[in-house]
Amino acid sequence: MFLRQSTSQAIRFGPFLDDTDFKTAETALTIAQADMQLSKDGAAFAQKNAAGNATHDTDGWYSTTLDATDTGTVGELIMQVVVAGALPVWVRYWVVEEAVYDNVYGAAAVGPAVAGDAMDLVANAVDATAIATGAIDADALAADAITAAKIANGAIDAATFAAGAIDATAIGTGAIDADAIATDAITAAKIAANAIGSSELADGAITAAKFGAGAIDAAAIATNAIDADALATDAVNEVRDAVLNVVTGTADAGSTASTIVDAERTEAVTDYWKHGVVEMTSGANVGQLRRVTAFNITTDTLTVAPAFKSAVAAGDTYRIVRVLADGLRPITEGNEATDVAADGDVGADVQTWLDAAVNALVSGRVDASVGAMAAAVLTAAAIATDAIDNTKIAAGAITSSEAPNLDAAVTTRATPAQVNTEVADVLKVDTVTLPGQIAPTATPTMETIFAFLYKAFRNRKTQTASQWNLYDDAGTTIDQKAPVSDDGTTAEKSEIVTGP
Repeated sequence: MFLRQSTSQAIRFGPFLDDTDFKTAETALTIAQADMQLSKDGAAFAQKNAAGNATHDTDGWYSTTLDATDTGTVGELIMQVVVAGALPVWVRYWVVEEAVYDNVYGAAAVGPAVAGDAMDLVANAVDATAIATGAIDADALAADAITAAKIANGAIDAATFAAGAIDATAIGTGAIDADAIATDAITAAKIAANAIGSSELADGAITAAKFGAGAIDAAAIATNAIDADALATDAVNEVRDAVLNVVTGTADAGSTASTIVDAERTEAVTDYWKHGVVEMTSGANVGQLRRVTAFNITTDTLTVAPAFKSAVAAGDTYRIVRVLADGLRPITEGNEATDVAADGDVGADVQTWLDAAVNALVSGRVDASVGAMAAAVLTAAAIATDAIDNTKIAAGAITSSEAPNLDAAVTTRATPAQVNTEVADVLKVDTVTLPGQIAPTATPTMETIFAFLYKAFRNRKTQTASQWNLYDDAGTTIDQKAPVSDDGTTAEKSEIVTGP
């Protein structure tokens, strides 16, 4: 590995293997600064200058950093690391001068010469002043020396020419005319998307006077040439905002959950925005819609209802649209007072009061939540006889996932035969795992009781003068045990505890 002289460099070294089995990677070594010894260009080993311990990377490989002092000497750099518990590790590097390193490995490296190179030239070695006037002309170039096939795609583009290199004075009169352009040389497919936009056209470049009479008519516009895809989203929004009198704004300090203060709201008619709809477009309430119940022209304050879920903060943005009694329509320019005064009370728009889209109608009715019903509205007496039967419930609507205590095959009430089948299945088919090395609890389930009884009946048991033992299935490990004693009058066996 080559290192740049006098430059800090992160390195990795390893792997560190266990010094007993010679193969296990050591991943938790403490490799201190003093453990990392460097020999610079044949000099004696000494600890590296950069402070800090090495850090484990993976599979016994560690990383550390060499600073400018560590890499300050050109030539071979050897680092050895000897730590307890691992085999020694050493690694060789070559430190090269900065200019050499940058020329070969730098981001803008020229790189070494390769086969076929005629010569390596420094930047600007050959420029206009190095070439005699007229040295390169048509006679100096062999026939077909320069053809389209000799020029790579994109080799000559706008960046190839200096600013102003090709202008009107550089092109002879009549050099480019209809005869000089091949048929179909310029088509829609040859022009990149968005290649010609408003920024490419000078002000006034396209006017009515530039078009002949009838140049653009219905016949000149292809069917479906102008559709939704041909209109930018912003274009549609601009038309919508203009027609509906939509404005945007930014809340000032002093706004609350039910008010928006905005000094830019300079409309001079009281309640100008009453019955309008406000949508928050940023902040904690983004996406929430609320109705405007009042507009104070003195304090530039919009009041909304119901309140937003959070207080409106300074800097939160919003947009607002006027809603008049006869629907969405703009205020007449110069006739604001008359329009507002004539505006009656507007019925509530359901979606205005919600934070999400209105629920879809069901058979023409609006869905209602349980919380929207008064107590005792839905009772047994309110449901007609047979209003809910098996014909009203779709097949598979109720399965074991909706009723986990019912067998998936039970489609009505369980019959005695079905109950008997389930019980027989439990007794004859289902199995249990015998208890392992645990102490019997004081509150066991029936399954645990039967399991311990069967284990005590089946498994190996031994008893000494002081202990009774119950073994595991293999008969080698004591799972349960109990102290025993016999004084010649009373034989006693104490409570069973866990083994071994």
